[in-house]
Amino acid sequence: MLATPFLAKPIFYGSDFANWGFIVLLILHVLPAVVAVVAGLMALRYKKGSDSHIAWGMYFCWAMMATALSGIVLDVIRLSFYVAENHQKYPGYGMPSSYPARFAFFYAAACVF
Repeated sequence: MLATPFLAKPIFYGSDFANWGFIVLLILHVLPAVVAVVAGLMALRYKKGSDSHIAWGMYFCWAMMATALSGIVLDVIRLSFYVAENHQKYPGYGMPSSYPARFAFFYAAACVF
């Protein structure tokens, strides 16, 4: 069974293709999050209102929106398909997120927009 790279949470969506598709979507969620952190730090490096500050701030905003959108898609998938299989504790895997945590992630992503 596949698992998420960092937290070792189980991934089961009925086929290898669907499982790997979820992993790809997860990577497309992590990459803009990393870009947002870097862009945010770079925006803080420059004087407020300067061209560099504004440019890095725009990179930060777009990266945060991409992270939020992919997070919403991930939460909808996690809460809609193979819910029982993906929300139980398996030996050797990390504990899956609880339903309140899933809805909190969903709410936080929606607040970005």
